[in-house]
Order: sequence, then structure tokens, then C-alpha cells
Amino acid sequence: MPNPKTFLAPRPFARHQPGEIVTARVANPLEDRATGGKARPVILIRREGPRWLVMGLTTRPRYANGAARTPVPNPMRCGLGARASFLWGRATWVCTLDIGDHVGRADNQLRVLIEDLRVESSLRATKAAKRGEPK
Repeated sequence: MPNPKTFLAPRPFARHQPGEIVTARVANPLEDRATGGKARPVILIRREGPRWLVMGLTTRPRYANGAARTPVPNPMRCGLGARASFLWGRATWVCTLDIGDHVGRADNQLRVLIEDLRVESSLRATKAAKRGEPK
């Protein structure tokens, strides 16, 4: 049986950098509030203290409402393999302790795409707030 202190030891914080693609445990309260989350590939955007702002990746080309997701331009170059990958479209926060293994690195084209999505999402949230709508 593994020593619990060793098994639960956090990874060194300085190891990960923005633009890196890693696996991370991400909770989705919209799908299932009872779970602790699933391990999913994410792109690290920015670190603030003990957490990272990340953009998730999926193989699903459409949102639940049928709208098209933004495709990753060069999945092979980013270390994602030949399978098509798509961006979640909205950034979320994860704890540094929930970040796992290195998968790859976002190229410049993907980084620009993520920044554009973040700006677009922020503008939508601002407009909704002005109209009194929930986020």
C-alpha cells in the first residue's frame, strides 16, 4: 500500500507554464454536481496563487445547444494527436493540486484563438450584466 503522504504529495508549482497543455481534474456542476470532476486536457492560461485559469479541450464538435465549437487549428503540433480537438469556449479555474501530466504545448495560433475567445466571452458577460441577465 502506498504511503498516503507520498501519494498525495503536490507537484512542484514552478513546473507548469502558461501555454502548456496538461491533464487536470475539472468539475462541471452543470453536468453532475455530485462528482469531484473528471480528468480532462486543458491549456494553462494564467496562474494566480494556488490556481490556474484554464481552457478545456474536447473532441465534441458542438455545444449541447447545437452551436459549433472552435476547432484547435493544429492538434498534432500541440501534442493532441490526429483526432480533432475543440475548445470549450469559456475559461475556468482549477486548483494547482488538480493539475496532472504534461500533454503538449499550445502553438501561437492556438494561443491567439484562446485570447479571442476569452475577450468575446467577457464582452458577452458584460452585455448580459447590463441587461440584468445571469452569467
